[in-house]
Amino acid sequence: MTIIAQWKTPSPRFVATLLCAASLLILPIPKAQALPPKKAKFEDVCAPLRKPFDKIKNLRRDKAIGGALKGALAGLVLGTVNNMGKPKERQSSVLPWMAVGAVAGGVVGYVQSKAEQASTRDELQRVIANDFNDEVAAYSPMPQMIMDLGNCRRDQIYSVEVAKTSGEIDTTEGMVRLKKLEEWNQKDEKAIADAAAMQQSRISYYIRAQRLAEGAPPEQTESEEQNFAQYSDAKLIPAVYVRKVENMSDVQVAPPVAAPVELFVSAKSGVGLRETPDSAAKKLGAIPYRAKISGTPASTEGWYATQWNGISGFVPALYVDAKVPAPIVKPEPARGVRRMTLAKTNADRSTPRRQAQYALASGVSAKNVRAQNSSSTAAQFEDLRKALT
Repeated sequence: MTIIAQWKTPSPRFVATLLCAASLLILPIPKAQALPPKKAKFEDVCAPLRKPFDKIKNLRRDKAIGGALKGALAGLVLGTVNNMGKPKERQSSVLPWMAVGAVAGGVVGYVQSKAEQASTRDELQRVIANDFNDEVAAYSPMPQMIMDLGNCRRDQIYSVEVAKTSGEIDTTEGMVRLKKLEEWNQKDEKAIADAAAMQQSRISYYIRAQRLAEGAPPEQTESEEQNFAQYSDAKLIPAVYVRKVENMSDVQVAPPVAAPVELFVSAKSGVGLRETPDSAAKKLGAIPYRAKISGTPASTEGWYATQWNGISGFVPALYVDAKVPAPIVKPEPARGVRRMTLAKTNADRSTPRRQAQYALASGVSAKNVRAQNSSSTAAQFEDLRKALT
């Protein structure tokens, strides 16, 4: 049996629903909204510049440390051998202070072990210098390394300032970055401090070894400051210049180095040779009145770099002059009272710097006057005592 399906006319409601559904299918599909660009991660871009400092801090392949241990061992062995049978003491042909076979450790033992193998003092010094070649090569770039790391960190700090003022970041983000920068800077400082401590220790060891090799007795080489003073040379110390720039790509050029000039000590009490251009710095020696020196303007204004008796240091410009001062004429002894007078000086205090210079000169003058007053009074008392006898 064949079944024929009957067609029924769809209801108006069905047709309307169908048309509505079809219209939705042909509507344009909205494009997906683009996500906001991802912010660049704020990272420690200077971290690679810290690695060389860690390398120096962990430097353990120095020959001198091993040499010191070997020196102590050699001293013990030689002492044992020489003490077998009749005790034997003789001076080294290389170092007068060294008794062959003496037991010593540390830097003295190191130098002693090298001296036992050297035929001359020059050879001994060359051997020690060769032992420290690697360390000196590792430590020499430290000033540049410190500058590079510092410049990098300051650039990054300034970049946050620029980002905030330009509206690229808000205050909250700026504070977050500041905290990170402070943490990274602490790492910078620690890396530099650790490397510097290692450098100081090793250079101190090296300098003392060289002084010993030159013939200085051990008891005269115990002061690190005195050892350093013997090798100090201001001409080898580069000046550091700092200027503020807005464009971080600006090239900073150091000013030309000034030529040395001929100077004479104008202070009648002489002038002290300082280790650094600072009146509070360690005094390396004294330069007498009217002494002629060759001075180069130091990076610190008001000071000259010079040498006296083979020692390099600094003298204040206040106590030197380009003209030869008049010689001191001692008056003939005379009876009477000793009266003091003070010559007039330039009391210009028109600028803060000149006022500071004047204050310093006044302090020095007061010290000199006080000393002269004491000696004059003592001499006056002596005159009276003589008169009373």
